[in-house]
This record gives sequence, C-alpha cells and structure tokens, in this order.
Amino acid sequence: KLRSAHTTENAEMGNDQEDPELRRRAQRYVEICQDMQVQPNSQLVKLLLSGLFESRPLTCYVQFAKFNYLGERGSIAFLKLAYEERLLAKATSLDFSGQGLRDSAIPTLVEVMRLCPRLVSVNLSNNVISTKSGIQLYEWLKARPEVTAFEVAETRVDIGVRRKIAQLISDRGGDRRAQGGTDGIRADQVGDRFLQRALGSLHEPATLASPAPQTSGILNG
Repeated sequence: KLRSAHTTENAEMGNDQEDPELRRRAQRYVEICQDMQVQPNSQLVKLLLSGLFESRPLTCYVQFAKFNYLGERGSIAFLKLAYEERLLAKATSLDFSGQGLRDSAIPTLVEVMRLCPRLVSVNLSNNVISTKSGIQLYEWLKARPEVTAFEVAETRVDIGVRRKIAQLISDRGGDRRAQGGTDGIRADQVGDRFLQRALGSLHEPATLASPAPQTSGILNG
C-alpha cells in the first residue's frame, strides 16, 4: 500500500546527500498535487528523488505499469510536471495502460508527447478514454511517422478510429507493439547498477514531506 508522510510545508526534504535539483523537482510535483487537491504519490516521489528520469532513455513502463497506479487526477498531476520539466524528453516508450486516464488527461498527454522526440511506442490501453480523445491522438500520431506502436485497446474509442490508428501503424511496418528497442528499460531486465539502486529505493520509506490535505475530497491517486 502506498504511503505519504504529512508534515508542515517547511519540513525538510530527504537528506543532505540528495541533489538539490531533484528535491526541487519532487517538491514541484507535491505543489502541483496540492493545487489540484490530489494526494501526492509516494512511489513517484521516490522515483523523482532517485534521479531515474535523468539516468538514460527510459520506458515509462518502469514507473507505472509495474510499480504504480496514478489514477485520473494523479496522472494529470504527473503529466503537468512532465510538461513543465521536460521530464520524459528521453523516453522511447510510454506505457500508461490501466492507469485510470480519462479524456481530461489527453490534451496534456499530447503536449507531453510533443516533447518526446525519441518516442516510438505508446500504450494507452485499458483506460476510460472516448472517441474524442482517440481523434486527438490520431491527429498527433499522423504527424509522428517514427511512432510504430500505438495501443488503444480496451478503451471507449470507437472501432472506426481504432481501425484508422491500426492502419496507420501497419503502413509503417509496426504490426505489433514495440518493446522500446535498445534504449528502453524494463525493471526485470536492467543491468545498470545505478538504476537497480534507484528502483531498490522504492522499498524504502519516502523521504519527501508532502503538504497536509486541505479537503476531505483528496484522491489517493
């Protein structure tokens, strides 16, 4: 079960050994969550503090599908941070499958993906997104010929739009979901010592203080 510490806003983050820039970024995530009245995700806080996003080109599968669930508003909070900080600029693959995304997250997601020049694979399956979102995603996909895998299965995108996406991918020679290539990282395959330590830190208590919830309606995203 995910946990977050609730202390005063002036409580110190982490320890003296942590990179000030990583602390600033993690604190910015907490501030975005506070503005949105959504519970900061403690696992994501640890990943931000670990420096994992700076380590090398990565697959977002590591952050989300394996370890975590962000939820509708939690996903938006993370995407806002990703846009502000160019957090996913090195990503070759984004996997937000089964993360609770709804239509409200898609405009921000599209803006984030525009900042990902290496992106070749996107998985948005098993989310509650509609045909309206499917059309937005299709228009983005048409302008990105290097993307050869795009999943919207188990969504509310109608069959016509899904067929258009599938045809576009097929025309590019991408008849199956890409695995991120040599630039991608899967937690169960990685050999990089730094990354192993970063992922191992997920089993330790979070060290970033998050602000106390302001209302009873805060989500555990």
